[in-house]
Amino acid sequence: MYAVVSSQQRAVRLLEKLQNNGIHASIVNTPRQYSSYGCSYSVLFDARDSYRVKQVAEQNSIKIKLFSLK
Repeated sequence: MYAVVSSQQRAVRLLEKLQNNGIHASIVNTPRQYSSYGCSYSVLFDARDSYRVKQVAEQNSIKIKLFSLK
């Protein structure tokens, strides 16, 4: 699942916060079909962690949009 953010700085910040909370994630290029929702970088994580990712983002005032490729 992808968490699309508005800047590279926010992607790095979200990644750090997720890792600090034990959530495995990585920064990747935003898939072309979702690039209009944010910057060219997204945070990729396991869909099973969606709820926790939303919580961490909200607690740290990081706006995200979640998408999955199917």
